[in-house]
Amino acid sequence: MDWEEIRALKAKRLIALNKCPGIRPIGIGEVGDRFLAKTMAHVTGDDVKNECGSDQLCSGIKGGIEAAVHGMQDLFQGNCDDGWGLLLIDASNAFNSMSRPAALWNARVLWSRCSIFLFNSYQGYAVLIVRGASSFILSKEGVTQGDPLGMMFYGVGILPLTRKLKKGSDFLNQQKQMCDHDANFDWNQNWYADDSACASILKEIVLWLKLLIAEGPKYGYHPEPDKSYLIVHPDWVEEANKLFCEFKVNVVTGHRFLGGFVGGVEDTEKWINIHEKVQVWSKAIQTLSKAAQSQLHLAYVSFTNLLRTNG
Repeated sequence: MDWEEIRALKAKRLIALNKCPGIRPIGIGEVGDRFLAKTMAHVTGDDVKNECGSDQLCSGIKGGIEAAVHGMQDLFQGNCDDGWGLLLIDASNAFNSMSRPAALWNARVLWSRCSIFLFNSYQGYAVLIVRGASSFILSKEGVTQGDPLGMMFYGVGILPLTRKLKKGSDFLNQQKQMCDHDANFDWNQNWYADDSACASILKEIVLWLKLLIAEGPKYGYHPEPDKSYLIVHPDWVEEANKLFCEFKVNVVTGHRFLGGFVGGVEDTEKWINIHEKVQVWSKAIQTLSKAAQSQLHLAYVSFTNLLRTNG
């Protein structure tokens, strides 16, 4: 379609969410535009799930985050004594930095049923309007956050990078300047949109990070190691600091991961105790338990319809 015919439909209200620190720009589209996008997501969304599989969890797989948290936690707990670590990468404004032409091409190949709709939506620069301001800005790169298709579009756009890192041994064996040609690599990575993670022995995580830094910018993915965290067993903190000193990665013994937590028992307990939602949930369960002694059905309805839904 001609961009001039749909330019007004693609205009969005711009709001800025506080990331503490930083700002996350969110574009709220017109009702008609969001309806069309959600219709495409409903009709073609399964294509993204089938294509991405476990390589990219933002494709809409049910229970994907929960599985990732438990899987990485089990890997870390089972191997941390042997010098394993879990690296959690923070990228610089990844949604707005992703190469839009490359993402549209990837969608044409990997998400063909929705590719024409995506091209029509992103062929021009959407107008982002700030309420009460006399000027506006244009969405020129990446994916507009707030787009109902934004998460799946980003997942498909970044999928080739994810797969290149997954097959890192084949690629690194060709890069003699980065590693020993006879090395055998075996790491476990996890991606949820722009949140990437790698679990393996420390030396292999270093190579994975080097590969990510080298290849990521080609796709508009710019890692920020100084804002990233490496979770290790307390006995391996000193070794980890030596290996990752050039990247200035924050070495810790426990850290939040996709809404859950990975680390030792003491670190996990500290995180739970300071987590306000956990305290609210615990207090609510105690209150419901007392009510259930005399009002069993009422407590059950309160749990299923209120607490569990809002929690």
